[in-house]
Amino acid sequence: MAPVTAGIRGLSSIMHERPGILSSEETDCLYNAVKSGGWHAGLNKFAGTIPFYRFHPFSRILRTRQAGWKFLLDLHGLENVLVYDTTFGTVTETLSHHCKTVHAMHHDNRIVSCMISRLKENNIGNVKFNAFDRAGLLPFRDGFFDLVILHNVSCESLGHWSLKGLLVEVKRNLKGSGTLFLSFESNTGLSRMLRRVSQGKGGLVRSAPGAFSFNQVKRMLKALEFKNIKTYAAYPSLHDFREISYMDTSGKLNVVRNFKDSLRGRDRFAPAFIFMADGVDKKDFIERFYDFNKRQYKPSRYIISGRQVIVLGGDGPPGSSGDVIKLPLTQRAVGYCDHNFGMLAHLRGLQHPVSDMVPGPLKKGSFESQHLFIEKKVPGVAVDEQGEIFDRAFPHVLDFIIDFHGKINRRLKVGDFLMEKLLTAYFEPLKDILSGACSEQLEALECCLKGGLTGRELPLVIQHGDFKLENVLIDPNGFSVKNIIDWDLSEEEGLPFLDIIHLLTSRRRVLESRKLEDIIIDIVIPLDFDAVERQAICRYRDALSADPELLAPLSVFYWLHHITKRVRCSLTKIHPEWIENNVMTPLRLANSLYIKRGMFPETAR
Repeated sequence: MAPVTAGIRGLSSIMHERPGILSSEETDCLYNAVKSGGWHAGLNKFAGTIPFYRFHPFSRILRTRQAGWKFLLDLHGLENVLVYDTTFGTVTETLSHHCKTVHAMHHDNRIVSCMISRLKENNIGNVKFNAFDRAGLLPFRDGFFDLVILHNVSCESLGHWSLKGLLVEVKRNLKGSGTLFLSFESNTGLSRMLRRVSQGKGGLVRSAPGAFSFNQVKRMLKALEFKNIKTYAAYPSLHDFREISYMDTSGKLNVVRNFKDSLRGRDRFAPAFIFMADGVDKKDFIERFYDFNKRQYKPSRYIISGRQVIVLGGDGPPGSSGDVIKLPLTQRAVGYCDHNFGMLAHLRGLQHPVSDMVPGPLKKGSFESQHLFIEKKVPGVAVDEQGEIFDRAFPHVLDFIIDFHGKINRRLKVGDFLMEKLLTAYFEPLKDILSGACSEQLEALECCLKGGLTGRELPLVIQHGDFKLENVLIDPNGFSVKNIIDWDLSEEEGLPFLDIIHLLTSRRRVLESRKLEDIIIDIVIPLDFDAVERQAICRYRDALSADPELLAPLSVFYWLHHITKRVRCSLTKIHPEWIENNVMTPLRLANSLYIKRGMFPETAR
């Protein structure tokens, strides 16, 4: 029989503009929209009522906050699970796929109503919604649940409950071998806490209104005799991870040791962190695991609810070699990982230096019925911040992409078949985003692109698809390119110019701290490049012996590639502000510059 355990993954901050959590007024608005039109239609209607900066983090929660549950807990075979869900059904829906029966609760009936509508439209029938009884207690018999999850706990999310009061009730309803998983909002809590510790501001206790400190919760669990507690900290960003590792290496502050010791609590806590991939719009899989005691890849085994749980260890600190383990949690993510794995195998077989500059594909298969991909990491550091390394490394990155595409390409005359294939791949998703609007403008742009490319010789290249500085790792000493990562958007026979344009836009983002959509509108589509960019494009064009008149139509395809391929979160694309800034404004610009003229300019000015 396994002891009751608890997982803690950060602290919750109750602030008016906290990311991803709706205010009471916003919850009212969503509730009314869902009540009148159902979950999906209501969510679309709700998106137009709040600013994009508020909707975007909330949409990410609706898509990806379930990531990690299946990884942390082997849920198959559990009979009864209770989840106190603050994410409008995201956690509940995930649990429903792995457990026999899920009981869901929340003190706010508006959230419960939205959850019911969401699950009904997604044809999920093994979830039961329960209310507290008249005495304010959980309406279940003692020892009923195998697993209880209290998700994103804060004073606000608890309603009239105190944390201690709810934990007393949870313990009564939990089996003797059951598991309590207690979690906290992470982005506002844990990452701020990491920053606080790294700045030498003392311990892990924060005094934000409504938040619970680690020490406060630890004392409470101990007083309630929750034994053998294991603490997991999930979802800090990779930026926080790197910051702590670098500071520890430099000797300024031994942050890793302090952080580890604070969580271990005299060996009562598991000495490990689960690190999620940052930017989960595209990475809804767990990419890295860092164990303070084990530097090499090794499975760690724990017993939770009487069941064995596998936690896969991953690579060492940033910059070192090791294994990268990817466990995709959705079918879409499985597809991306599989494509990435296949492209790595193809690149490793090329007669070009790139064969030694990509992770080595080691294993693809399953592990404990979970899809598994393991890559051999090549050491290197990212060049995504301004400074001496950036200044000295960027020319090497530029030389690499020019040499790579210049030496490996296949020349093809653009005929009707290839043109239709390209237009279908990019314009069908674009039409879905616009829901049938702007059909005349889109048709005019299609005709203009046909005129700009049909009949011309096109050098097809191995297109990375997301060739930005963050995906290029360099040698911090010699500044040469060591590793190119994240090939999941790649094409064996892709369009030229798209990768080098993306490299140049990522340079702009570093130097000028500008949004990519602004760079596309101000620089890329009108071809208003600076001297460094023009020289790079000319070198690239000459290396491929490409027709100068290809640049203008392919700059439009770069924009199409960004909004249809690189931006993968469908919920993001329903917001009117995103559509206006990323679709309508560039479309009107292309219309005014090119469509009305019926032609593209020959070169960048």
